[in-house]
Amino acid sequence: MIVLACLSACHGAGTNDSSPKTIVETSGFSKDLAQARIAADRFMQALSRNDKAAYEVFRRNWYRSGEAVRMTEDLERQWKTQEAVFRLNAGEREKDACEFLGARKIGESLVRFVYILKYEFAVCPWVLTFYRPVDEWQWVGVTLGDAAQDDMASLETRTTDYPKRLRETLDKALGTLDRGGLAVAFSDLEDLWGRPEEAASVFVRFEQQLRGGQPLLEHDIGRRLPGGFELAGASSVGKSFVRFVYLEKRERGICPWGFQFYKARDTWHLIGLAMGKDVPGEVLSSHFVVEPGP
Repeated sequence: MIVLACLSACHGAGTNDSSPKTIVETSGFSKDLAQARIAADRFMQALSRNDKAAYEVFRRNWYRSGEAVRMTEDLERQWKTQEAVFRLNAGEREKDACEFLGARKIGESLVRFVYILKYEFAVCPWVLTFYRPVDEWQWVGVTLGDAAQDDMASLETRTTDYPKRLRETLDKALGTLDRGGLAVAFSDLEDLWGRPEEAASVFVRFEQQLRGGQPLLEHDIGRRLPGGFELAGASSVGKSFVRFVYLEKRERGICPWGFQFYKARDTWHLIGLAMGKDVPGEVLSSHFVVEPGP
């Protein structure tokens, strides 16, 4: 099945296709699964270059040879149409647009390879699904955009390997906020916002949200404690996304803050900030340290 979802801001592999040969790290895969990964990688690399060889790779490896031509034509036509719409908000595609994020495997019969195509302000995730009914892996599915977001999110993992400059900027902003300098707390963050033309309005709205929510926050969990911001941790997806989660410590509880950065054209941009209930629960939960009982 091919699923071409509305995009938001991602037969056994043949060995005789004519697409450019790409060095693919397959040491973590069995020999037969490595061949499937190589086919997936060649498809995505060619697609990122607008090379029609991508569709030839797809046609040769689709599990139903009798419908491969029709499915290939459908995929090419629909992607061309949807990418044109996507680029209105996401901007131009990056020069080295394709990034392999990882694989999701269940049992010994199903694997989903997760990629992103990178643009100036957003990415489009792609998921290529392979299934092994008996001996050989067969390419059975393509999903992208909104339909692939869950697969992409599942690969977010805790990390300490993040750009220290980003943490220093956040520490400075939150330190200023902690000392009562709300009006100037986010001036440095504005310079990092992905779309400079909208940065001022974004932070004005966020400041208004902060001011408006303070009475209810103080009623629920009290006033902020001095020096009340603590880094809970950072997480990343591939090489292009990093998210920092801070805890605002108050008298009777915490208020989480989240900051997400995206790397485009070798520059890190802030693309999302949230606090309180707007920080996804699964993001906050991922930073809990589990200590099993006896």
